[in-house]
Amino acid sequence: MKHITLYSSATALENETMTGYGLILKYAQSIKEQQGIQTSCSVNQMELKAVIEGLKLLKEPCEVTIITDAIYVVKGINIWLEKWQQRDFQKVINLDLWRDYLKVSATHNITAQKVTDYIRYPELARCSALAIQSVEKMSKSKNL
Repeated sequence: MKHITLYSSATALENETMTGYGLILKYAQSIKEQQGIQTSCSVNQMELKAVIEGLKLLKEPCEVTIITDAIYVVKGINIWLEKWQQRDFQKVINLDLWRDYLKVSATHNITAQKVTDYIRYPELARCSALAIQSVEKMSKSKNL
């Protein structure tokens, strides 16, 4: 089984009217980048969306290590998700996104790590830059 590292980050304009994500998939020497934006979406939602979009890019079952600066995503995957499933997702925020995550993660063996050291993890800094770039680009085009 291939081991993939998925780096992800998200950002938002001050009032969260527009959020963006950046992700990097890394396998051996191969790197794939992706970015995206969405309106009326919280940063937590976009952090999870980044992971979902990254997992959608995988074409076969993989061992996936998610490296992110989002504690919401890490705790959701590593701690909360199992409990949520046991109680049939009662009172879970962002239920649609978590169900999407379950679908795209089903064939993979996934662990998630929270990292804030952008110097040690330059890929995470790049994801943050991609997220900022996508929001700034959309913001400028709407202001024209």
